[in-house]
This record gives sequence, structure tokens and C-alpha cells, in this order.
Amino acid sequence: MTGKESIKPLITPAEAFELSEHIKLSEMMIAIELYDFYRLHRATSHEPYWDLACVLSFIYDTGRVQGIREERTRRSGSALPEILS
Repeated sequence: MTGKESIKPLITPAEAFELSEHIKLSEMMIAIELYDFYRLHRATSHEPYWDLACVLSFIYDTGRVQGIREERTRRSGSALPEILS
């Protein structure tokens, strides 16, 4: 996202890897949906590693926004809005 502050990671790759044992199928389906959407709407380059980094960043940033919105909703005590497909 343009204009956002730099991210200070609060989890290490090793911790994330350890927690990956607990990933649910529903979470995998969300990641696949995001991946497919990104691939459909963004042209790929001739640099596979760059393309992978871009799609992973897209999914990571989407997760950050999800977490921020969940925390804001939790603090305000309101229900999460339904996202229209």
C-alpha cells in the first residue's frame, strides 16, 4: 500500500514455520483465492522469483489489513462487515 509506514516484524520466520503446522484448510483456501485473483489481474514478468515475491507480498499485506480490521472491530465492539463478492 502506498504511503504506509515500514513494517516491524513481530514474528520470526522460524516462529511462522512452527505455527504453520496449525494452518486450517479454510485459511489455505483464502490464500489460494488471493493467489488466483492476483495472477488473473497482474501480468507476470520474465523473472519468476520477482513474480513470486510480488504475489507473496500481496498475500502478506492482505493478511495485515485483515488483522488490522479485526483488531479495530474488536476494540469498537461492532460486527465485522460482510465483504461482497
